[in-house]
Amino acid sequence: MKNQLTSLLRILAIGLLATIVVACGDDDSNGEDPDENPSEAPSNELDPDEVIDPADHDIEIAGNWGTQFDTREDVDDDYWIFIYEDNDDLAAEIVSFDNEERWAITKNPDDADFSPGMYNRNVWTPLADGQFHYCTVDAGLESEEAAEQSEETADEADLDGGCGGFGWTEMTRL
Repeated sequence: MKNQLTSLLRILAIGLLATIVVACGDDDSNGEDPDENPSEAPSNELDPDEVIDPADHDIEIAGNWGTQFDTREDVDDDYWIFIYEDNDDLAAEIVSFDNEERWAITKNPDDADFSPGMYNRNVWTPLADGQFHYCTVDAGLESEEAAEQSEETADEADLDGGCGGFGWTEMTRL
């Protein structure tokens, strides 16, 4: 049962990660496309020892987080990274986010096991005392626009089952 729960949580986390990949509306990339200049493209190498300083990022949930599932997730303005013990880490690109509305759109990597190259919508509760909860309300969407326009919701008053019948993921700052 625990392995089934772990597998289900991993699937949900992957969907969430893909939804949270966000590129802020205040784009400071000078209009450059990292795909056109490979030297500026983000590295696929994940550094599990990296400490993310929230003060250096615009997304309010930036940081290194532990979950109630004994996994780690790192969030910055560009990526929502799921770090697993088996080194099968996943880095979903954050393509857009809104701190006031508390949502992020992520894009799964093209080589992801689930919904490769697809978009997801994540929502989160207010950050308080070094914690917040998040829910992937919509996953596996064809475009960033579809994810941004999704009307799927979650009930933050029901953290145990208000995320599509599942519990919200609890994030605690490491």
